[in-house]
Amino acid sequence: MVDEVITNFVSLRQWVVDLKYYTDIKNTVKHLKENQTENCSWKNKEMSYANILEAFKITKDAFQLLILYHCVETFLHSIYYVYLTTQIIASNESRAIPSVVVVVGWILKNFIHESVLSVEFERFYLVVNDAIVNSISRMTNKQCSEQEKRMHKNVVRMSQLSRKFEVCNLFALDAATPRRLLALIATYSFVVLQFVYLTEQ
Repeated sequence: MVDEVITNFVSLRQWVVDLKYYTDIKNTVKHLKENQTENCSWKNKEMSYANILEAFKITKDAFQLLILYHCVETFLHSIYYVYLTTQIIASNESRAIPSVVVVVGWILKNFIHESVLSVEFERFYLVVNDAIVNSISRMTNKQCSEQEKRMHKNVVRMSQLSRKFEVCNLFALDAATPRRLLALIATYSFVVLQFVYLTEQ
């Protein structure tokens, strides 16, 4: 799943770099005539961008249930591990310290998976934003041909239709997702700890 997101991100980043490179070369040539080749080139770039966004949409559709499952599993296991850790510590056994280390390791592993996924999606959103900014700046340039302007308008339109990845319309998957998940885990961990210590008294 992360591989598909990284592939989309790399493809989009390369598309933006190629577009900047192509427009810089075009600006250095003073008398570039608008011909069929140029029109075809802009169409190809537009189709490439549309394909990247379509791949992103397919990724969202294919993996949203899996991502939701992993987030819920991370939350529930973390709460259970907190409860289990309190029970192990309360038992005063010799295996308490290694058990706590293993439990914390599992929580960190799940949290790192969520963080990596969120960071990759955020990087993808930033590159889409770069494509929008680049397209808007190119459209305002007087040397921009009609075919190029049309392509940039379509890029902006397609980018605005492509929204952030909302997992089953419950939460957006972005850079703030790990922080929100950690806050949720911390809140419910305190609730579990309160119940554990209240029942012991």
